[in-house]
Amino acid sequence: MSFLITKNRIKYFAPADYTEGSTLDNLVKAIIIRTASNEALENIHYECKKEQVQEDAQKNYDENRGKRLDLIISLDASKSFETTHIISFASCLMLNIGKKMK
Repeated sequence: MSFLITKNRIKYFAPADYTEGSTLDNLVKAIIIRTASNEALENIHYECKKEQVQEDAQKNYDENRGKRLDLIISLDASKSFETTHIISFASCLMLNIGKKMK
């Protein structure tokens, strides 16, 4: 058995005694308890990660929203944008007037 442990093929071994309270019985019960505990801890871990991911997403959304608003304000204050906007608006008005005259 030590060869299997040395080669990392097994972690535990016990004689094939299936009676209550035997080394094998205690080992299997300990593995079950350990597995259940690990599952409970993993569930808690993933809930914490989920909360962190949601917080990060909200933070990124808020930061990006602020950047977009800053860009819109900068664009709106731009003279070239104002000129382009006026030309576009005037063109739309002229097209609409032309359609009504036909």
